[in-house]
Amino acid sequence: MQVTRQMTAAGALALLLSACGGGTGTADTAASTAAPSTAPVSSSSSTEAVATTQAPTTTAAATSTLAPDAHPAFAVRWADVWPDETKSAVYRVDTFTGVELELPARMEYGVQFADGTYDRLVVGILEPGNDAMAIYFDRSEPWEIRVVGEEIYSQSRPDGPESVYVFDGPVVFNGLTPLGETQMTEGQLAITFGAGDTLELGVTYEVTPRSIESVTIAAGDFDDVLTVDAQVGGELIGGSSTFAVGIWLHADQFILMFIGASAFNAIELLEPWG
Repeated sequence: MQVTRQMTAAGALALLLSACGGGTGTADTAASTAAPSTAPVSSSSSTEAVATTQAPTTTAAATSTLAPDAHPAFAVRWADVWPDETKSAVYRVDTFTGVELELPARMEYGVQFADGTYDRLVVGILEPGNDAMAIYFDRSEPWEIRVVGEEIYSQSRPDGPESVYVFDGPVVFNGLTPLGETQMTEGQLAITFGAGDTLELGVTYEVTPRSIESVTIAAGDFDDVLTVDAQVGGELIGGSSTFAVGIWLHADQFILMFIGASAFNAIELLEPWG
């Protein structure tokens, strides 16, 4: 079960993309408000206008231009989604051994992993002998995340990571999935455990952004929270069954809660990003 839950985080980062709408309602509503507006052309059909051959008056069309990396519905820039390396947060986590911890979180950019250079989200101190996790991904294409792998550390393993996951080709998640629709993604991964043994397994994700709501957690009250359901399956789970995951996301605070998190039973934001 621990290995099963560890793999669910590979898709969690991608779900953050759908949370970037902030205070908007649905994607369709936001799209209509963000569309360019054009004032109607005014003209006169009166005899006076015809007699004097007065030229019709035209009001210039008012337009709004989105940045090249802006979300087409929410108008949020992809570059604005990601905190710089000076920012951090604290999460309350429940470990598989029943211990409650408070762990720091941060984003790191341009990190070497699996023969490439990627970005990563880190929760905990990523060193042997600590409970921690890191998810590696490529975010070079706006509103698309390519997850390449992750690392899991635990207090029970003082000489290195508990396990390392590397996908055979990145698993791609689309950040434009609307509410109520399910995005299905699958991939192959190699899991290397601390002792050096490696397993190659298939994994599938069914991700559904469910609703936008208000929640109260340890860090405070938050509005416009995206709630996402996910089912993780494939060879990793045994082929015929799936494992359920719940995640609550906020445009400014990333993950608020994550049930079935990587390396932990659950995480909950305790001190906001800043």
